[in-house]
Amino acid sequence: MMTREVISRLVILTGEDIYRIEDFETLCREDAVDKIHPDLATSGGILQTHRIGDMAFKYGVPMAMHFAGTPVSCMANVHCAAATRNFLALENHSPTCRFGRTWSPASKS
Repeated sequence: MMTREVISRLVILTGEDIYRIEDFETLCREDAVDKIHPDLATSGGILQTHRIGDMAFKYGVPMAMHFAGTPVSCMANVHCAAATRNFLALENHSPTCRFGRTWSPASKS
């Protein structure tokens, strides 16, 4: 039987639209992903997202985090990331959460 690694050399990451730890565990256990990508705001908050990261760590799967929200939500993500051993990266789509100042494409800084 061919493994996923043989079939595809692409990195497979998913999770921003997955809401339950059981679904993340299935993906990790079945070696269906290279990385997981939960959204703290929809996967159960700080504690549950941290639990998802701990579960993925058991399977050797790193966790990136999806984020598109307010500065308060950004800091919640940062705190969760800091407490998670297999944290990889925090995706950020919030123009109001850039080092405490508002950013616009016109500023280019």
